[in-house]
Amino acid sequence: STLSSSSAASDVYKRQIHEHVEITEAHKDAWLASMQLAIEKLDYDPKMKQLLMENFERMAGLLVKH
Repeated sequence: STLSSSSAASDVYKRQIHEHVEITEAHKDAWLASMQLAIEKLDYDPKMKQLLMENFERMAGLLVKH
């Protein structure tokens, strides 16, 4: 589908623009903890907060160098 093709292209782009940065599991976990704290301060619906975190977790997982 167009959406999945667009999403895949977006994932490749995210990896490319972060290629110069060494992102470890520890970096990912620290960033996600910071994002969680920031989201908790927002006056958003809990479902929106969950959706944001799920997207951040997926994106962060793509960027970890294995």
